[in-house]
Formats: sequence, structure tokens, C-alpha cells
Amino acid sequence: MVTFAIGAGDYRDTNNYIASSMEKYPDRIIGFMSLNPAKGPKDTLKVLEEGVKLGLKGVKIHPLIEKCPANDKEKVYPLMESGPRITDSFGKFVYLGSAAGLSLKSPAR
Repeated sequence: MVTFAIGAGDYRDTNNYIASSMEKYPDRIIGFMSLNPAKGPKDTLKVLEEGVKLGLKGVKIHPLIEKCPANDKEKVYPLMESGPRITDSFGKFVYLGSAAGLSLKSPAR
């Protein structure tokens, strides 16, 4: 089962809890870290590094809950650009997000 936190705010405590649950039930839980890009890239990348060290296997952001569009160039793009570095750390980079908040236009006909 894949598990991650939901709710706005600082996810450090929940990420730690999920990592400890993975250790307790390694055959049952695949833990993903939750990040809040609305806090800015410096904080987000720090929480990301902490999650990698905890052994969490992927990333989940919640654009609607955190009021930070998934295509925010200042807050979300630095997270996405860190993918190759994270992949080197734990083999796979899995990112779950939402297209919520994207401004999509229908193609002209």
C-alpha cells in the first residue's frame, strides 16, 4: 500500500511517522513524502532531502490544499528539477501531483 500525508502545513512529523511505519511493516507499506511547495523552494528542498534520508520512496504534493499551482515556476519547478539527483539517491523518483490550478486552454479549431 502506498501512503502519504494529506493536509496543508509542515509535513515533517507525518513524513517521519510514515517512514517509521515503513520500517515496522516493510512488506505492506510504501511511504511517500508530502511536501508543501507554498513554503518556498528552500524549505521544500530541505524537506525533500530529509524524506530521502528517511527512505521514503516518492513525493506527493497537494496543489489545491496548499494553494500552490502545480505549474508554479518559482515554487514547484525547483522540486521537479531535483528529480535526477533524487533518482541517484534511491533508484526511482516517483512524483504524484495534480493538474489542479493549471490554466489549460482548448486548442483552436
